[in-house]
Formats: sequence, C-alpha cells, structure tokens
Amino acid sequence: MKHTRFTALLLCALVLAGCSKTPPEEAIEAAIREMAEAVSERRASPVNARLSDDFVLEQYGGQSVMDRSDTRRMMAGLLLRYQDIRVVITNVSVTPDTQRDDLAQASFNALVTGGHGGLLPAQGQLFRVSTDWRLDGSDWQVTRVNARRAPE
Repeated sequence: MKHTRFTALLLCALVLAGCSKTPPEEAIEAAIREMAEAVSERRASPVNARLSDDFVLEQYGGQSVMDRSDTRRMMAGLLLRYQDIRVVITNVSVTPDTQRDDLAQASFNALVTGGHGGLLPAQGQLFRVSTDWRLDGSDWQVTRVNARRAPE
C-alpha cells in the first residue's frame, strides 16, 4: 500500500512538473541560441520554424525591410554562398511585456563570421539585434527583427 501511494505521489509530481511553463526569458533565449546554432550548422528549417506569418526583418536603420518569404530566400542564399558561416550570441536580454504574457522583446549581440567579402566579412561583423516575440500555442515565434551593425 505504501508503495502504491509513493508511486501515485511520484506520478503526480512528474505530471505537475511537466505542466510547468518555461518562463519566457528562458524559452526565448533558448530559441535565439537554437537559431544561431542552426545557422552555424547551415540548417535553415529551425530558423524558418520560428518566423511568424507576419514576420518583418528591418536592416540598415529601416532602409531595408523584408517579409517572411524574402527573409527565408535571403537566408537560403547566404547559407549556400557562405560555407563556413558561424554565429556567436552574447548579451541576451529578454523583457516580457508587462500587459500581455504572450508578448516579449529580446535584444542581443550576434557576431557573424565566415564570409569571404561581400555581406559577411571573413574576420567577423558584430550586429546589435532587437526582436519582438509572440507566444503561438506553446512556441515562441519571432515577429520582428531589427539588425544593425554595431556600433551604429
């Protein structure tokens, strides 16, 4: 009987632990790092899966704006062109929205290397990135990215 009660308590604890929601800060930082790792491994699908349907990429102080389709095409081209691309993420800061628990913002530095001239220099380029995120079901989706070369 004691064994049965212990097993039942253990199962309840596991179920409750499984139901606990990952805090937005942890989930979004993990998503950012997962996306950077995917780019470094030249895999577009983990990145594409995080782009919301209404995704917007802003570059060069808003002079260049791309939607989800344009961004996916650009990324596919970059991954084909640059065989040794690497992305290192630092200084991640995630701020949940104070009014809605399904929204958040995140900013971070991204050091991108592996190019041979052109858009990605061989030595590396540091970007300051700000992002907007929205919870879609149980997954955080990025809705907006603003990337600018540091220290712009």
